[in-house]
Amino acid sequence: NNLEAVLVNCSDPETCTLAVKEISKLISQDGNVNLDKNIEVGWYSNARPTSDAFKREKEEDGDKRPVEPEFDEKMFASQASDALANGATIVGGCCGTTPEHIKHISKLKQG
Repeated sequence: NNLEAVLVNCSDPETCTLAVKEISKLISQDGNVNLDKNIEVGWYSNARPTSDAFKREKEEDGDKRPVEPEFDEKMFASQASDALANGATIVGGCCGTTPEHIKHISKLKQG
């Protein structure tokens, strides 16, 4: 088996955490899925809305500013902590994350 990791990316934190939880269950179930239990499970959530409807609404309003993060650094780190508790072995960020978001989640892995 050459699979080393399964990563969940570019969605809101709650959806990413639910996916991580389900993937972790599949990896750990004996007999149902033939996967190596040493596979890493990654959570790379967005820190801001990314839906097409939200983007269209902003454009229609003539708002050209970048979309600000919906989750501040502490909220994002809390969401990442939930993902770790639900089976994630790698956490990171996607759309809307900043160096400050990453700084806060890096402290989670250090204990």
